[in-house]
Amino acid sequence: MFYFASFICLTIFSVILYKVVNFKEVKFTKALLSGFVITIIAQVITFTLIRIIMGYNLLQVNATLNPSRLKFVIKFNAVSFLCETLLIFFIRIFKVRKEIINKDYKPFISSIIVFLYVLLLMIFVYMDLFFPSFNIDQLLFTLGMPIAGTSSLIILGFIIIIVIIPLFIFFINYFFIKKKIRFTFKLKSKSTPFFPIYFTHNVPFILIWGLFFVLFLNFKLELIDYVKLILKPNSLFYEQNYIDPRVVKFNFPKTKKNLIFIYLESVEAEASTTANPGVNLIPELSQLAEENISFSHNDNLGGQLQLAGTGWSMASLCCTHLGLPLTLPIGGNSYENTKHFFNGAYGLGDLLKDNGYNLSFTMGADAEFGGLRALLTTHGNFNIKDLNYYRQSGKVSKDYFVWWGIEDKKIIEYSKEELINLSNDGKPFMFSVFLEDTHSPGGYMDEDCNHLYQNQIHNVFSCTSKRVGYFVEWIKNQKFYNDTVIVILGDHLYMGGDLYNKKKTIYERHAYNVFINSAKTTKYSKNRAFATFDFFPTIVEALGIEYAGNGLGIGRSLFSNEPTLLEQYGERQLNEFINSRSRFYRDELLNKKDIPLE
Repeated sequence: MFYFASFICLTIFSVILYKVVNFKEVKFTKALLSGFVITIIAQVITFTLIRIIMGYNLLQVNATLNPSRLKFVIKFNAVSFLCETLLIFFIRIFKVRKEIINKDYKPFISSIIVFLYVLLLMIFVYMDLFFPSFNIDQLLFTLGMPIAGTSSLIILGFIIIIVIIPLFIFFINYFFIKKKIRFTFKLKSKSTPFFPIYFTHNVPFILIWGLFFVLFLNFKLELIDYVKLILKPNSLFYEQNYIDPRVVKFNFPKTKKNLIFIYLESVEAEASTTANPGVNLIPELSQLAEENISFSHNDNLGGQLQLAGTGWSMASLCCTHLGLPLTLPIGGNSYENTKHFFNGAYGLGDLLKDNGYNLSFTMGADAEFGGLRALLTTHGNFNIKDLNYYRQSGKVSKDYFVWWGIEDKKIIEYSKEELINLSNDGKPFMFSVFLEDTHSPGGYMDEDCNHLYQNQIHNVFSCTSKRVGYFVEWIKNQKFYNDTVIVILGDHLYMGGDLYNKKKTIYERHAYNVFINSAKTTKYSKNRAFATFDFFPTIVEALGIEYAGNGLGIGRSLFSNEPTLLEQYGERQLNEFINSRSRFYRDELLNKKDIPLE
């Protein structure tokens, strides 16, 4: 409220000041339009200054302005006021005017070049806003998978930032060149044009754009390192380190343990300490970790190091289900099996299904997103209950869509119903639920969440912690709890730039984990170097399932004191191995040809 009121006041101020400064030359309608445009430009400049100086992104600023934090709004608008004043006097002092273009320029070619530069800038803005930690594997994987289930906010942001804004600039630029109108300002008695932008020599500017594009790809996606990997010979890393669960003998306990697997989107262990210094944003989750088994990189609450092929939701599920990272198969045909995922591998779902378990997976989004349905169907044929299922069953309306589909508040209640049904079936079960309110950008807050902190994502983390704490207490009060292991994992690091007040490196951030009511204990849970794929064999052992050896896939059980691959090779070497060209990974695990696909 304060922000919108102040925006109107700033616009009125711009109109009045513009009219006063240009009193004899400007009609009121022109002053009104100019004042509005100047106010918007001043706001954009203010956002940019905050991003550069304070490190806040647009979402952090928006989250602060929306709750009407009066102190911040006053500071924000004070800077905007100063920018407006400077812009208006700049227009007056430098005599910004409209003139006629005397020469003929090709409006389409010039406007296309302008479009390309604006597009590149907007891609950078979009990725900084929504995916500051995006990597090339995630990009290429996402491009090859269905768009169904993507958050409406991310799609809307894409349409506005990457499509509408560049096209708008293109048409405006084209219009003024076509009409032979330009805007100039005087510098040292010389009239200098600044808009529209037109070129007499097109090729150099196209080449410069190409250079910027390559530099951008390398900066955001580490393109040069990726090209270096392409040029390397075939790696034998997977042949030498992959333990095929198909050839491992498993011994299940007499009374098979149920598994409840709770995935927490982007929840980090450091939310308990440094996300908001001096404040524990996740006290309930911290208490669960303290009272149970939680594997850590140090003596306190911590977690795994995020390696290549583990840093987004689908990759995390491949790690925990199959003990395999998800990377682009260099030299192959990308992810060609959109219905059958990693059809050469054998995972947690396969193992439990083959040993009499009922498998169920609940989530609020569309399971088609990222190929999740293909993974769960290929490996265990899970009973999937997602957004479309709940629409069809009448739990929500046919057009219901909140955040990524259905908010966590409802999903937890549906999960309770599903757990009761599974427990009454008389068979052991694996129930998984994916909670997504903590997804970037900014997270989702419903009416039950408390506004305790200035930053919205901090409130969302706090709310999720409380909800999960209540959910676990509910589970503990059910008759099936004694024979049930609960695993809670943050699937990967938070992708937005608004979780930490000060930027932290990947080595200072770790996803959350806790094992509750585990059938196995260990004294080796602290000061470990491990990755997300190490959870696959660790979960199997937590269920009391015994097997020869200490690993499955490329994961190594954290209940053992045997070194993980990360402890064995180190982060740099292991990342290089994971990203390297591997015919075995591509042809024997991801896209195995001799297994029927229908």
